[in-house]
Amino acid sequence: MAGALSTMVCGQAMAEQPRLEKIKERWEKRQADKEKFREHLTEELKKQDEELSKVQSDLKSASGEKKIDALTAAVNKLIDQRKEMNKQMEKRLEKGFPGEAMSSPSMTTP
Repeated sequence: MAGALSTMVCGQAMAEQPRLEKIKERWEKRQADKEKFREHLTEELKKQDEELSKVQSDLKSASGEKKIDALTAAVNKLIDQRKEMNKQMEKRLEKGFPGEAMSSPSMTTP
């Protein structure tokens, strides 16, 4: 009787192996996606900071009417960056954020 029970438990554990492997693969893919997203976000923020530094430099060196033009350019650049960020976030929300909880239905369904 104990041998049959042991065989049954062992068989169930072996049957679970493919499911566990799929879960592991999905987790690893999500981790890779998360890192890729982080790298992309870091690059975008760096690019935006560089753009704003140039606009800030122009603003600091401008005088008179040129200062108003530089200020207008600075505000427009901030608005453009904000719109782009919102577009990126909407796109990301449609796909789902990287690193969602392992308990989500897509992670537990074989």
